[in-house]
Order: sequence, then structure tokens, then C-alpha cells
Amino acid sequence: MKGKNVLQELCRQAGAKRDHGRYSMAESAYIQALDLAGKLYGPDSLAAAGVANNLAVAYKYMGRFHDAAILYLRAIRIIRKRLGATHPEMASIYHNLGGLEHA
Repeated sequence: MKGKNVLQELCRQAGAKRDHGRYSMAESAYIQALDLAGKLYGPDSLAAAGVANNLAVAYKYMGRFHDAAILYLRAIRIIRKRLGATHPEMASIYHNLGGLEHA
């Protein structure tokens, strides 16, 4: 249970840093969270997909479009595998990917 709490706290802190424009600090926390999600639940877990999506958003804000695209596609692959291609979460990730293409 402790690992799950640490993961949630890392994601909370990263989100707050991202929301305040501290993108490098957010990136560091999201990378730690992605590593922890992989260790706790596996690299192809829904937890990893969620963190990958959030890190991709930070990368988009940083102008790191290629890095963001890789993470969005990773999240799409995981969600499709775990929940199916028609799951509503797919729409959210595709929306984010579309926003990246627009940028």
C-alpha cells in the first residue's frame, strides 16, 4: 500500500508543478512516478499509461513534441490492450494526441 501512496503523491506533486509552469521539476517527478508505476504494476499497466499521458502533457507544454508523441502512443497501446479500443479513456488520449498535432 505504501508504494501506491508514494505514486499518488509523486503524481500530485508533478501535476502541481506542471500547473505552475515548473515543467522541468514536473518532468523529474513524472519520470520517477513512471518508473515506480512500472515497478509496482508493470510497464504496461494502466497506472503506467496514466503517468505516461501526464508526462506527455508536460512535454507538450515544454515544446518537446516528439517525446510527447511517444508517450501518448505508449498510453494508447496500453489502454487498447487493457481496456479495448472503444473504451472512453481512448478518446481522452486521442484528444491529447490531436492537441499535440495541432501545436
